[in-house]
Amino acid sequence: MRYALICSLFFAAFGCSPSPAAPRPVDSGAEAEDAGAIGDAEAGPALPYPLTQQCTPPTNADSGCSQCSQEKCCLSREKILPAAVDPLYACTTACPDKPAPDDCFAACFAAAPEYEGAYREYFACRYHNCQATCANGGSACTQCIENRCAVENMSCLLDRNCFLVYQCGSRCNGNAACAEACNKKFSVNPKLIEDLALCGQGFCQAACRP
Repeated sequence: MRYALICSLFFAAFGCSPSPAAPRPVDSGAEAEDAGAIGDAEAGPALPYPLTQQCTPPTNADSGCSQCSQEKCCLSREKILPAAVDPLYACTTACPDKPAPDDCFAACFAAAPEYEGAYREYFACRYHNCQATCANGGSACTQCIENRCAVENMSCLLDRNCFLVYQCGSRCNGNAACAEACNKKFSVNPKLIEDLALCGQGFCQAACRP
């Protein structure tokens, strides 16, 4: 059995997992409330690092995205500021936006393995905290996932192969065959996928329905 939902959660990034357990129950009205939640995610006290970071408000931010990144992801950001990380950032930024599996991000990580963990950490923090300012508000689906499934989403993005499947699948433009090829290309711990899928099924079906 496939999860149609997980493909929409990550823009058809995952090929989905067989035989899922029953989805978790939801509170009455929770999906409708979360479906319309568009804005920067509010990191609650129970969320782990790197989703919650204590930062001094910046005084030199040149954009709303930079302001959010420095204010909510400062510790992760400091890890990628050394000059040695710049080639990794430049490499991943230059990866082609094409609807087909490729090794671009994997090649970038292989060229700078000592910094790939810091890159994924910063990405996960910004994904959680700064969608409204860095991603044109994000979709109702991505906002719901970050409001209700932040830990499950973070666990995927911090994992090398799960991150690579996400990056590969996000370029598939909803093409199921492309997404399946991405999932086969990078072997991912199935628990990471199942945890995220079950959370999304329980809380975000309305927001993420294709």
